[in-house]
Amino acid sequence: MASDVEINKPIKILLLGSDSNIGQEFLKFSNDLSEFSLTPFTQDQFNQACFIDIGLDQYDVALDALSLGAKADDAYLKQIKSCNQAILGSDISMFMLSSVMVFTGNKEAAYEENDVPDSDTDEGKQLAEIEGSVLDGEMSVVLRSGWLFGGKDEDVVANTLTSFIAGDEVYLQDDFIGNPTPISDLVRVAFSLIKQRHYGANNSGVYHYSCAEDISWFGFGEAISVNATQFNMQLQTSLKPINEYQAESSDLALLRRQSLSCRKIFNHFGVKQRPWRASLRSLVKELYQTN
Repeated sequence: MASDVEINKPIKILLLGSDSNIGQEFLKFSNDLSEFSLTPFTQDQFNQACFIDIGLDQYDVALDALSLGAKADDAYLKQIKSCNQAILGSDISMFMLSSVMVFTGNKEAAYEENDVPDSDTDEGKQLAEIEGSVLDGEMSVVLRSGWLFGGKDEDVVANTLTSFIAGDEVYLQDDFIGNPTPISDLVRVAFSLIKQRHYGANNSGVYHYSCAEDISWFGFGEAISVNATQFNMQLQTSLKPINEYQAESSDLALLRRQSLSCRKIFNHFGVKQRPWRASLRSLVKELYQTN
């Protein structure tokens, strides 16, 4: 929290994963925000860092934008835990970006912050373990998001659009429901929480943010298709549904739901959910015009 003397100084953030899709969006977004001062910290720098020697106390917040996209790896897990342990011994707080992917999707209702992570994937299990090490700090924050889109590499929107343009069929699951969320929206919310906490809000722990409106991956693909054909009436798109989960179950109506309840973040920080369709349209237009 800022003192009266520091009220006009920018919030100093150590950005872990500044070269990731999410990290790049943070840097881009912060260009016009004088209240933040971001120090980029790339994945290579992170891999080689000794965190007790890099002067953590010069920062107000360490922002983990790296773990969310990290592959399951013992060396990475050991390094991020070392980072979190060093932060526990400093005066700064950790702000970690996580994901609904820590949950299997077997809950019938939207997941709340106090639900216990139960992912059956290696990446989901790693995220949950990192969350636990972050939450050892009393003033640390974990912000879980929905299905992110808007990156330049390995992004579902970019990949689907590329396949459409190439005339390829696209297969997407129709039995998996969640909340698509643009990376830019997650960045906006993260900055809002960091700023409110710096200037006096004492809220900490786990928070959820995703855009409004549940949809399946297949339905999201249909939305990409509709937007793409608006920019090229001759474009032929081909989508095929996959229903692996239903095929393994005797209940044909059973769906996996990776939706997030976002009431807590509204009650504590006044953050409202936005719709994702306008952001999707803008992204499809941008990507289509560059292809």
